[in-house]
Amino acid sequence: MLLHDTVVEKLIRLFDNYGGHREQTKLRQEIRRLSLTEYTQATGNVVLVLEDELKKALREFDLS
Repeated sequence: MLLHDTVVEKLIRLFDNYGGHREQTKLRQEIRRLSLTEYTQATGNVVLVLEDELKKALREFDLS
């Protein structure tokens, strides 16, 4: 299963912000806090997305 581009960008930001510290404690905490869920794209590809981002997009879609 692939990661959606938004997940990759989130991971890069976490590595930039919290990487390089002794034992990577803060980085490990932040990665553990990520909540991912499956999403099937219109193309049929199943990818992992950030659960919060998916919920936000669905709320915005419902409002339109």
